[in-house]
Amino acid sequence: MNLKMVLKFTAFLLLTLQCQGRGRLQRDNNIFIALGGPAGHYSLNYGNNIYFDKHYGLGGSIGISPSLIPISKGEKFQFSPRFTVQVQGLYRVHAHELELGGATSTYTYYYPHNTEHKFDKMQTAIFFDGGYSYKFNNGLYTGIYFTPMLFDAGKASFKLWGCVRLGYRF
Repeated sequence: MNLKMVLKFTAFLLLTLQCQGRGRLQRDNNIFIALGGPAGHYSLNYGNNIYFDKHYGLGGSIGISPSLIPISKGEKFQFSPRFTVQVQGLYRVHAHELELGGATSTYTYYYPHNTEHKFDKMQTAIFFDGGYSYKFNNGLYTGIYFTPMLFDAGKASFKLWGCVRLGYRF
């Protein structure tokens, strides 16, 4: 999967969520910082949730992480931005919410060949995404998520991973 396809899918998802929210459906936007998760170390994200009734909904988010990756055993690092797309089914009761879905993260990395550092093609990782969040009265929310990697760089690759989110819903 290349970056163009991910961006097109993300635009389609956000436009669909935007249009769906114009009827009797309730929706909310959110911005959040994810520590860990599909982007690696940290990311800044925007999400849109629609609720079909009082309890059930669908959410989607996009994010970016300006990650640095090591390219040698010394102190050299290379900029490797990561772009994430997440889709979740939502179940909420008052201020408590459970999420279950999946996420994908695109990234590039560099690797040394002799004395030159060469650019490797873009890779895609796929993650399971499940977790719990709590929304405070002022719109702030926090959550903890289980996000193991299922697929990486063209092959199955199970790696345990998690995430803590801090955000604001409006």
